[in-house]
Amino acid sequence: MHKTHPADTANAEAIARASYFTVCLLVGGHHEKLELKSLDLARKARPLFEEIKGGARRALIYAVTPDGFTHLVPDTYNPIGEINMSAQATHTAARPNGKIPAAGQEPRKKKPVARLPVPPPKGTGITPTPDAGKAAMEVTLVADTKKDGIPVGLQVQNRVPLTPEQKAKVETEAVPEKAETSARAEALHRARADEKAAKSRARIAKLKAVQSGETKKMPLTGKAAIAAIANSSKSKDKAVSKTKTKTPAKDGRKFYDWKGAEAAAKNGTLPKAPDFSAETHARFRPALAEVAKMAKAKDVAGLKKFKFDGFMGSSARSIMRYRGICIAALQAK
Repeated sequence: MHKTHPADTANAEAIARASYFTVCLLVGGHHEKLELKSLDLARKARPLFEEIKGGARRALIYAVTPDGFTHLVPDTYNPIGEINMSAQATHTAARPNGKIPAAGQEPRKKKPVARLPVPPPKGTGITPTPDAGKAAMEVTLVADTKKDGIPVGLQVQNRVPLTPEQKAKVETEAVPEKAETSARAEALHRARADEKAAKSRARIAKLKAVQSGETKKMPLTGKAAIAAIANSSKSKDKAVSKTKTKTPAKDGRKFYDWKGAEAAAKNGTLPKAPDFSAETHARFRPALAEVAKMAKAKDVAGLKKFKFDGFMGSSARSIMRYRGICIAALQAK
């Protein structure tokens, strides 16, 4: 004979003296509860409560004693107050491993899924638009019994292949999108490559600093620190001057030699006017012509009075610099 565990006996005694019972179901992270006076009503209401609330787990029944404590009511409990050993033995024998599932984890019966009715197949339901110079094609729909729930017109065996003209139209519409996608992918690839190269340079610089002992040196103070700052600024200026190499413009124009013009002006030589043939300088050409005319006429007073009103962009700054060189050349004579 199976011996009842003392905990089960105590739980059965607590259920027997319960004031009322609650059916509890976990739905969406919170518990839905239904209070009933008797265990028989709670067991009868549990399936309906599960169907209405639609929880993913099975509803549990709790017995609430007069002192306010709750006790789980197992499925094997009977109203007499003892554990139904025959039902427990039958349930245990039905399990492959011989263990009783925990409360709320009992296997639930799957409800049959209602399927939508499949419309009957039609004889000649699809008549595609005929191509130029071709007769109209009639497609007969064939229903597949293994594909219940899928409309007959959408089943694989009833799909109509695209004509060559339709394929060409689809491809032409997809070409701009493909080009745009490839351009974005290429830009992203370049950005990632640049980022990777920058990280590699920083890592190499750090390794060199560690190997040379720069990271362990004490910081400089006083005159030594000032000298180090001056030397570093000079080295940076040299590096920048080396990296900045003038390249001819795409349209063949040469860069204006400002330093050469300033050096020649010290000897009294008037400089040539800058090249404003590009479209970006179009609206500044009259001002440049006016300055060049005064320089040719040796009108130093007019050059000094000349001022440029408006935004000082690159074109305006070039005109004013050319004016200053002309004044220096005329005064040097």
